[in-house]
Amino acid sequence: MAKKATTLSLTSKPYLRLKEILNVRFGKPISKEIDEFINKRLAELENTPQVQTITADEYETLKRRHLKLTADVGVIEKRLDKKGVYDQLMDLAEKVGLDFEGLSNVEEIAPRLLREWDGSEGDSEMFITLLETAREKRQVEHRLAEIRNSKARNEKD
Repeated sequence: MAKKATTLSLTSKPYLRLKEILNVRFGKPISKEIDEFINKRLAELENTPQVQTITADEYETLKRRHLKLTADVGVIEKRLDKKGVYDQLMDLAEKVGLDFEGLSNVEEIAPRLLREWDGSEGDSEMFITLLETAREKRQVEHRLAEIRNSKARNEKD
């Protein structure tokens, strides 16, 4: 399908923030995100299955992002473990109600974690960074799994 420049009136602040996040985390242009959203919504309204496409460059960018996030998580975990605080921070995170499965409530528990941590503020800040990075890593893993499963289904057809 041919692409054509289209003008939209959007609230500037959220648009710019989403544009930045998509670029930094996924190397994805916002126009692609908006295009995918429109196609998904249209498919929902028309009750038709949606076919999601991704370019080879976007796929490679996601893989590189995943590798970087994996390395970052490992580095932070090792640093906290070496300082002897990793297990204590994990216990505290459980106590304050961290959703370990999806890490969906990091922002909600962070203030409580900071308040209740008896050790160095730098350690608790680093731990919160670890949680945020691990959450992003999981999101990228989920997206990669979707892409790979979609490729596998398409190859069967």
